[in-house]
Amino acid sequence: MRHLKADVDYAREKGSLVFASSGNDGDKTNLPGYPASFPGVVGVGAVDQSGKVAKFSTCGSQVALAAPGVEIPARCKSGQGLCKSGGTSPATALASASAALIWSKHPTWTNN
Repeated sequence: MRHLKADVDYAREKGSLVFASSGNDGDKTNLPGYPASFPGVVGVGAVDQSGKVAKFSTCGSQVALAAPGVEIPARCKSGQGLCKSGGTSPATALASASAALIWSKHPTWTNN
């Protein structure tokens, strides 16, 4: 984990905005995950269609944002068509893509 922290620190020192999913064991252990729990990382949880925290989404002080993460269209495991998927990973993809669009409109903003 020491190397992971060093990698996150390096990316942040270079001006990157680092997003990470909080994890999918909120209905089990709900332990903080890494790198989402590192200082300066935007931890992302998942919400359902009603905007409530998804039952599987790890939650806690490490979660800075939440995005849709239930019944997200994804490629089927068979490789054919679209299937419904879910988790904090697709929620993180949506949140980071939104941040990228905002940052592109405001290029002088920093990762802070």
